[in-house]
Amino acid sequence: MAHRYVCLRQNLSESGVDDATLDFLSQPMPVQQTASSDPEHVDQPSSTSYVPNTQVSPYRSRPGAAFGRSSHGRGPPVEGKQYPNNSSQSFGYSDDSLGHHSRSMPADDKRRDPRKWLDRSAQRSVQLLNLVPGVTHGDITAVVRGGPLLEVFLRTKDCSAIVSFVYEADAVAFLDHSRKQGLYVKDRQVPTRWADRQFFLKGHVAYHITKGASRNFVIRKRDPNLTDQGIRDDLEHIHGLRVIDTKFDKDSCFVSTNSINAAIFAQSCLMSRLEFKGSRIDWAADECAQPLESLPSQTRTLTPRSKPTDSPTNNSSDSALPRRKNLMGNRFQLLNLSDSDDSRDDDSSRSDSS
Repeated sequence: MAHRYVCLRQNLSESGVDDATLDFLSQPMPVQQTASSDPEHVDQPSSTSYVPNTQVSPYRSRPGAAFGRSSHGRGPPVEGKQYPNNSSQSFGYSDDSLGHHSRSMPADDKRRDPRKWLDRSAQRSVQLLNLVPGVTHGDITAVVRGGPLLEVFLRTKDCSAIVSFVYEADAVAFLDHSRKQGLYVKDRQVPTRWADRQFFLKGHVAYHITKGASRNFVIRKRDPNLTDQGIRDDLEHIHGLRVIDTKFDKDSCFVSTNSINAAIFAQSCLMSRLEFKGSRIDWAADECAQPLESLPSQTRTLTPRSKPTDSPTNNSSDSALPRRKNLMGNRFQLLNLSDSDDSRDDDSSRSDSS
């Protein structure tokens, strides 16, 4: 029994559970506390919301809580099993379409604090259609605003992209804004809609998001010989990972990727290499989390060009110019003696011929 306890504690520690949480879970629970639990979670045994408690241990006993597939109702909030950070199984979308969800946010709207509210099965994936062939992940992230992204997935076969937000409310706001104001990617207006297959948030990714994880990270105290191509070569073996951009600033290097889960795996991979032993990797802000009002300049400049009334107006004005010239000619026709003589000659010739 002691050996099992040691193995269990070691596995949970390697999966990201801190020692304080393990000590709390190892203590026996009084009878009166095990019978009572938070009523909002008891009435919703199938809830998929990640709502850690910040006052006590985030993994206290909650029967049927957020990740409630544990048969004992205790332990870290994961879906059956907590996958290690370097698992490539967390990429992809759930098979069921979540377009019928009518889930409401809390009354105090805690979506901006991921430690308060993080829905794993939210309707968060928006599809961008009719993209220009050859569009890149950077072209997509350059025009998406309104909230941090979980993943950007390109579908080159049908020239579309799926953008998955961390929060459902951000996805709703972005979709509504793009339909009203228009969304432009590489000089082309693209329609948007809910994706048929919604992104399902894995348990260990949700845990890292509560710790500040994003799809971007910065390498501090980097090796002076580190290059952009070197970083891409070190990360090219990671399934589903796309390095969007790298920027160097003194002894730091900013790396932008297409997925939070890929960035989690990339951190573990880089820190295991010799050239990064003296470095520190921190999470960086997601530029897509800027407000919707801070649209890229490209989108704003393209909006006036799309007005169909500009060309007819110009054509009508151009067609009116010859008429104005004729009017001006008639106005000063009496002063043009040569024209009057010619006209008289023409009249006389006509009379003679008649």
